[in-house]
This record gives sequence, C-alpha cells and structure tokens, in this order.
Amino acid sequence: MQAAIDRIPFARKDTSAIIKALLTGERSAIPSEVTAAFRESGASHILALSGFHLGIIYGIVTKAL
Repeated sequence: MQAAIDRIPFARKDTSAIIKALLTGERSAIPSEVTAAFRESGASHILALSGFHLGIIYGIVTKAL
C-alpha cells in the first residue's frame, strides 16, 4: 500500500507521508515541522491512529451493519 501511495503525484511532498501515517501507521517519513504543526494545533492524536486500528474499527462496523 505504501508503494501505491508513493506513486501518486501529490502537489506537496509531505502529503504522501501524512496519508501513509493515517492509513498504515508509518510515521517515520513525516517531517518534524509537520509533526510540530499537528502537535501545536492539538491534532496530534490523529497521527496516533494506525491502519491496524482503523482496520479493526472498519471490521466491527462492517460486521455490525
């Protein structure tokens, strides 16, 4: 999945790093400035969600519906 995200031509370089962090939990490619901006805005908890956690939530919602 990460390779597929890397192939998408985003306008900003750090966009793919943020998307990878949200979908797979891989946060190592996020620049420190972006991490600091998330922290300062109070949205750093969004980056704490990993793809695994989202997969569990998706599975529960799918089974429930």
